[in-house]
Amino acid sequence: MPNSFSVIVPAFNCENVIISTIKSIIQSIDFFQKNYIYAQQVHAEIIIVDDASTDNTVSVVREFIANNPLIKIITHTTNKGAGAARNTGVKNSQGEILFFCDADDIFLPEHIYVCYMLLKGTSEHISSFHLLSENYNLTITLPTQHFDVIRSQVKTKDKIHPYWQDAIEKSLPLNLCIRRYCHEFIEGFFEGEIHRQTKTEDCAYQALLEKFFVIGKTNLATVEYIRYSNNAFDKQLAKFQLPPGEAEEAYHIKPELLEQAYQIEAEHILYLQRQQYLQKCISQGYQFTQDWFSIHIPIWEQLLKNFVNLPNLRFLEIGSWEGRSTCWLLDNILTHESAKITCIDTFVGSMEHQNLDVSSLQSLSKRFDFNIAQTGSSHKVEKIVGISQEVLRTLPIDTYDFLYIDGSHIAADVLEDAVLGWRLVKSQGIIIFDDYNWPKFTDNLTQHPKLAIDAFLRVFSEKIQVIYQGYQVIVQKKNGSLVLVMLN
Repeated sequence: MPNSFSVIVPAFNCENVIISTIKSIIQSIDFFQKNYIYAQQVHAEIIIVDDASTDNTVSVVREFIANNPLIKIITHTTNKGAGAARNTGVKNSQGEILFFCDADDIFLPEHIYVCYMLLKGTSEHISSFHLLSENYNLTITLPTQHFDVIRSQVKTKDKIHPYWQDAIEKSLPLNLCIRRYCHEFIEGFFEGEIHRQTKTEDCAYQALLEKFFVIGKTNLATVEYIRYSNNAFDKQLAKFQLPPGEAEEAYHIKPELLEQAYQIEAEHILYLQRQQYLQKCISQGYQFTQDWFSIHIPIWEQLLKNFVNLPNLRFLEIGSWEGRSTCWLLDNILTHESAKITCIDTFVGSMEHQNLDVSSLQSLSKRFDFNIAQTGSSHKVEKIVGISQEVLRTLPIDTYDFLYIDGSHIAADVLEDAVLGWRLVKSQGIIIFDDYNWPKFTDNLTQHPKLAIDAFLRVFSEKIQVIYQGYQVIVQKKNGSLVLVMLN
C-alpha cells in the first residue's frame, strides 16, 4: 500500500490565482483524510516550485503557507519552464505517488481520494469504496489489475468539442496520478528549448507514460482546467470549440521545430527501451558481459510481434555467444510451450575476440548455459557446438520460421551460412543478417559481412523481399504467397 503522496505545483507569475489552486489542493487532501480509513498512515505534502516569477507570487505564497507543515516552496533563480519546475518539485519530494497541478488550475475535492484508491487497487480488506460528496454519490469497485498511472476526466466551465476534450485529458499532467517510479524511469519532463518552444512537454510526458506503463482511466471528472484571461486555455478556446478539421491553430509552430521535438522523443524512447531491457536482465540474474544486441530490440519487436506465443515455432540462430538474443527471444517471442530454438556456435570466439579476457572466453559456453537456464525455458533450446558451415548441412530443410545469421564477420563464412540456411527456412520465413554496417572496415573486403550480404541480396533478389536495411538486413522468403512485414 502506498504510504505517501506529493502534489507538485509549478508556478510562474500567478500571484492572483495561485492561492485558489493551493486551497483546492488542501481541500482535496482534507477530503482524502476524512474518507480513507487508513489516511493517518499516509504522509501528504505539497511542493510549490516558483519558476523565477517577476511578480509577487513568492511573497503571496509564503504569506499564505506560513506555519503549514504540509507545504514547501522552492525557487528557481532563472525561468526554466513548467516541465523543469515539475522535475525540480519531484526531486525535492518524498511521495510514492505523484500529482501535478499547475498554479492556475483546480483539484476538485474528490481528486486525490478517488485516484489514490484506484491506483492502490483492491486488497483483502477493501474491494470497493463509497464516494459521497457534493458532486458524487456512488459506490466504486476497485480494480484488481495493477495500474501504474490513473487518469481522470477534466472539468471545464466552457463547452468544448469532444475531440479536444479527449485531447486535453490525454495531454495535461493535471489529471494524472502516477507512481513515482514511472516519473523517474522516463526521467521526467523534457526540459530542452525545443520542447519549450513547441509547447510539447506535457504531450511528450504523457506519450512516454503510455509507451511504458499501464494507465487506468476513470470517467469521473476530478480536476478543473481553468480559463483565465490570456492563459493557454484562453488562447486556444476558439480552437477547442470547433471540430479538428475546422479549428485554427492557436500557436503557429514551425514544422521543423516539431520534427526536432519528435526526433528527440524518438531517441529518448530508444534509450528508455534499452534501460528497461537492461533492468530486466539484472532482475532475471543474467550473466552478460557484452551487449551487441539490445540496440536491435525495437526493430525485432515490431518485426516479430506476429510470432509472439505462436505454437510450434522453430527458430535457428547462428552465433549465440552468451545467449543474449536467445534469451530475449525466449522471454518475448518463443513463449508458447511448443516453440523451439536451435543455437549453433563454436563457443570459443574468433580472431576478433583475441583482446577479450582469456577466462571470459573459456567460460563462454557455461555462461550461455547459465543464462538459458535463467529463462526457465532450457527445454526449448537445442545447443549445437560446432562450425556452422558443417552443422547446417545436417539440419532438416523447410523447417525454420526464422534464421539469424551472426556467426562470423568473414564474408565467405557469412555467404556460406546464408546459402546453406536458405533451404532450411520455410516459405515466408524471416532471415536476419547482423553487422551489415559493421564499422571495422579493412582494406580486405573479404573480412567484412557486407560483401557477402550484398552478394546474397543480388543473387536471391527474385526470391526475397527486403524488409529492412540498416545495421542489420532483414529479408522474407518469397516462395509461395508473400506476406509482407512492414517496418516503420
